[in-house]
Amino acid sequence: MQAPPTRYLWFFLIMLIALSASFGYGLAALFLGMAFVPALLYLNWFRNFEKHDPEPWGALYQAFFWGAITGIILAGVVNSILIVMVALATTVIVAEIAGAVIIAPFVEEFLKAMGLMRAGVKEEVDEVELNSKAMLESLEVQTPPAPDGVDAKFYNAMGSLLDTKVAPVLTGLQQLTVAVNDLQQNAVHKQEFTNLVGEVERIRIGCEQEFARSTEMASTLTSLSQNSVIHDDRIGALETQFRNLNVKGKGKGKSGFDDAFNRIAFTKWSDATGLEDRLAAMSAFMAKHFTKVAVSKVGVIHRGSFKDKTRTMTRVGFVEFASSDIRDFVLAKIESKKLKVDGHAGVGIERARTRNASDRNNALTEAADLLKEHLATTAPELDVVIQWTGRRGVTVGGGYAFDQPSGTSMGEFVGDFETLHLSQKTW
Repeated sequence: MQAPPTRYLWFFLIMLIALSASFGYGLAALFLGMAFVPALLYLNWFRNFEKHDPEPWGALYQAFFWGAITGIILAGVVNSILIVMVALATTVIVAEIAGAVIIAPFVEEFLKAMGLMRAGVKEEVDEVELNSKAMLESLEVQTPPAPDGVDAKFYNAMGSLLDTKVAPVLTGLQQLTVAVNDLQQNAVHKQEFTNLVGEVERIRIGCEQEFARSTEMASTLTSLSQNSVIHDDRIGALETQFRNLNVKGKGKGKSGFDDAFNRIAFTKWSDATGLEDRLAAMSAFMAKHFTKVAVSKVGVIHRGSFKDKTRTMTRVGFVEFASSDIRDFVLAKIESKKLKVDGHAGVGIERARTRNASDRNNALTEAADLLKEHLATTAPELDVVIQWTGRRGVTVGGGYAFDQPSGTSMGEFVGDFETLHLSQKTW
């Protein structure tokens, strides 16, 4: 086996340096050996099958390294360029299908033939063709020498006659051989063309299916976009309605959960009972009657301004639990057993008033004060009465001047007093 030319060894050196940067020289040499040494051994093995006219190593090396190095690099570059062009003109999916089915086979097979057109390989192929042609052209019917005991003149005369008859037959056989080769090549090309037509048809069907999917997706996106606009309009309308409800936030501060849902209220404390006594009495009540119920908070409601330091203690205290379910359980037991706070028989126990309920009560009180102020100079004799139950509101002389419907609304002035308005403070 002849060693490869020096110019190809430079390629191995470059590959060794490049791979060693990532894997080290040992692994790089192992990779190159596994990739090329078995292939070269196979090449030598197949070459030895040709007993009479083995191909020269130079032509074999050129064809081998063209396919192993140059052809792969060129095919990768050309395939990438053409696939990108198809992707820009159509879609990525179509480009990938066309690249695998159309572009790659044509480019790679064309580059294989390009390798045979290289000078060293082409010269060797041309030499084989010329030798074969010369051998066919030099093939003539020659009469062998006359056997012993046969007249030479007669034998030669018969040989000339046979040459005349056999020559056209030989020419016909040669033409028939050429015709059979042409038929075989045309049959192969026809089959390849049929296969190519089938591949193109499959690609066309695939492209139509992808186009149909794209159209369906575009329609779906349009529908989603329209539905999104509709939902946005609905959300905007709901937000507007929510703002128009004039609902105060619940819980600590002005927003969040309303703690009153988890509380029971201890009302009507005597003004003579101080803060510490009230807290101690409520804690003792819970410890006596609900030993297994955890209490989150015990407190007394205060009113007034922190800033002006006018905070005063109201007559309402509370006990807070972890949830409204616990609150309901405790309240049901208190009502069923008619439990009372020891030493404070006048203290009542009920559900804590929610902030919205308190705000609505405050709104009735403010409405009554405004009506009294308004009537002080025009009709002071009319009675202003707050209606806490039934139809809630404020009446003037028996007729409603301020109406507070059920729900969360603070209410509004009606009739002759509709020009009056509650203050803008947040309840």
